[in-house]
Amino acid sequence: GYEVAALRDLTKPLNTIRQGKIFGEVATIGPSDLELNQMEYLIDSSVISSAKVRPGREPILLTKSCLLVNTTLKQVRAAYYKYNDGDQIYASTNIMLLEVDEKRIDPEFLVNKLRSIEATVGSSTVSRSYLWTYPIVYPSLEEQKRIVVETKRAVKQSKIRELGLTEEIQRLKND
Repeated sequence: GYEVAALRDLTKPLNTIRQGKIFGEVATIGPSDLELNQMEYLIDSSVISSAKVRPGREPILLTKSCLLVNTTLKQVRAAYYKYNDGDQIYASTNIMLLEVDEKRIDPEFLVNKLRSIEATVGSSTVSRSYLWTYPIVYPSLEEQKRIVVETKRAVKQSKIRELGLTEEIQRLKND
């Protein structure tokens, strides 16, 4: 069977500690890192670029795994950051940082669900209060993991077909 819970019941705000003044450039996850890449639900720490710290906008040091959510656009952008000991990765202050109740919901399944949420009619962004109370329908953890694997497989197959069509179009243009 399926269950339904609001996002606030499946996550909680991540306890964060401001680092004080940070100078120079640090590896920072910003809104642009939460692209709508259908293939990836996890943020790969090796591809996070360094950003110059702006005074008064010091990023937040991530000290554990968390869900990162950007609601400043018409569609929710989300990804999951898996913390590794020793990581010195920061998050921009305009990203929601949430701890996921992994006993109830798979982080990658949740990212996929969140990415389908769009702003309400007449609004240019998804409000945090709307997102916080948004009902998430989810099956058992085992089924969630199966759905994630199947979704990734289907998206990969779609991308392969898309590449094949692009190559075919290019070939026809060259003929």
